Amino acid sequence: MPEIIPDLNDPFRVEWTDVSHHPSVLYAHQADRNPDMRRYRMHYPIRKGRLNMEQHSREALMNDIESLWAHTITTELGVGRSSFEVGLLAPNLTLISMLVAIQHHLDCA
Repeated sequence: MPEIIPDLNDPFRVEWTDVSHHPSVLYAHQADRNPDMRRYRMHYPIRKGRLNMEQHSREALMNDIESLWAHTITTELGVGRSSFEVGLLAPNLTLISMLVAIQHHLDCA
């Protein structure tokens, strides 16, 4: 008979995301630990340290990144949305067209 390990002592126990209230968007670990993957589409706007242009249109990519940043700043850092300004630092290897797209998206928001 297998040994029953209490949840408290189980190193492989997964804390699943509660999706009973049907959130429209899940971020980061919430998405990774979603028990009902059929209801959601996973987006990866950044892959291997670069903007993921292969799987997203430029507009969809900008929307995803803005949503991700806004969620992180407001939820994870606890800063009110109206009380922050953003400065963007980009390495020299960044495509100028992507920086222009980001600036245009931010100007239109």
